[in-house]
Amino acid sequence: APEPMLSAPRKKLPLSVRFLIGAASFFVLALLVAGYFLFLGGNAVSTNNVAITIDGPTTIAGGDTVSLLVTIENKNPVALSNTSMTASFPEGTRSADDVTQPLPRYTDTLGDVASGQAVTRTVRAVLFGAENQTVTIPVSIEYQTANSNAVFVKEQDYTVTISTSPVSITAT
Repeated sequence: APEPMLSAPRKKLPLSVRFLIGAASFFVLALLVAGYFLFLGGNAVSTNNVAITIDGPTTIAGGDTVSLLVTIENKNPVALSNTSMTASFPEGTRSADDVTQPLPRYTDTLGDVASGQAVTRTVRAVLFGAENQTVTIPVSIEYQTANSNAVFVKEQDYTVTISTSPVSITAT
């Protein structure tokens, strides 16, 4: 009859070695999760994921109406809520609808902007200034996200040059 095979008794790993293996496994898992959120973005909401595009003329004649087409695109994974847009104009700017009314600031409530959605608004104003004066118009977007009370702000500047003044006086 064949002899029974005796197996060597199996040694148990000491508790300290098992703890070390568990800690190392946790560390590797934590590195993988952190790397995912750091390099792939995860589910983060950021002002870098909101694009403001401003289309309009680069030069205008002083006293003419300038129309700016402002597009806001939400590239965040969540919807933007309570979204508002503000354009600040230099002193002397007038309303395109009534030139007698000053227009220091244009504000529009955009409401909710879904993920992947783009919203477009037209901003019209009459700009005055000296010949060859460069005017910067800052446009800002303020918004919130669901389950957060933080207010995010994204800004974009638009520059236009006034090519001619509405009235010029030359003394000779």
